[in-house]
Amino acid sequence: MEKWGVLVWFGVVFKGRLITLMLWSLGLISQPHFYMSAYLE
Repeated sequence: MEKWGVLVWFGVVFKGRLITLMLWSLGLISQPHFYMSAYLE
């Protein structure tokens, strides 16, 4: 049961990071200057 809990938790965390990465990539494509300046500061 504990292993299943860890797998489910890891899946949720990975899915959240994947969505965040996708949104960040879309933002980078639509507003590259804003994201680059924020990243370099």
